[in-house]
Amino acid sequence: MTPEDSFAAALAQARALGPPPPGRAPLEAFRTEAVEWLARVPEPPLYPRSDDPARATAGELLPDGIGLLARGWGLQESGRSSEADQILTRAVQAHVEALAATTEGRIGRAEEAWARANALERESRTRRRAWVRDDELERPVWDAPTRVSRYDPRPAPTVRARLFCAHPGCHFEQELSFPPTYALHSFVCAALRSGRATPSGSSRWAEAPRGSSSRRQGPSPSTPLAVTCSPFSTPTAPSSAV
Repeated sequence: MTPEDSFAAALAQARALGPPPPGRAPLEAFRTEAVEWLARVPEPPLYPRSDDPARATAGELLPDGIGLLARGWGLQESGRSSEADQILTRAVQAHVEALAATTEGRIGRAEEAWARANALERESRTRRRAWVRDDELERPVWDAPTRVSRYDPRPAPTVRARLFCAHPGCHFEQELSFPPTYALHSFVCAALRSGRATPSGSSRWAEAPRGSSSRRQGPSPSTPLAVTCSPFSTPTAPSSAV
């Protein structure tokens, strides 16, 4: 099956399925199943072989990818998917192209589509995070208005995150910046400092995403984020120990 035939099959399935059911369940199921399927997609072979088992593996994964692509297009057509979901759908489409090209033995096109799919996967994950490292942002080789180059020296990287005060009566959201090279950072909640909220007791919220160093996903630095709000208005936000 050629990549064009795979796209045509996905489009036919999307039309046959029609609009997705109401609610968030179809979108959440698509996100979960797409991420699980992407994790199963292998790297294309380095060179073509007539009896390469990678071609059989690609053929086994291709039908599920076509089904996911059909569902992603259906959600996109109905206006139910966000920008990050649309990027995820494009990543599925690129991997479907890579798998179809692998089944045909067209390794050059498969490698190109696979690399494009990995870039879309990383972008999709970045869009869903509540934090970002400034050294992950792509900079131009030369920016004429600011006269800044990608290769100019720059300050140490920082992490920008939108965090909520963990106090049950506050939950004020603010954007904070801190270097990722220290394990503990102390911040004062702006609402508590201004007197708009009165702290009593303590609570803690934490999230610990984990990246992968495999070649398929590429290195993805992850930062456990936490906020602690004490009765003395001393919220803290530990970053990661990189």
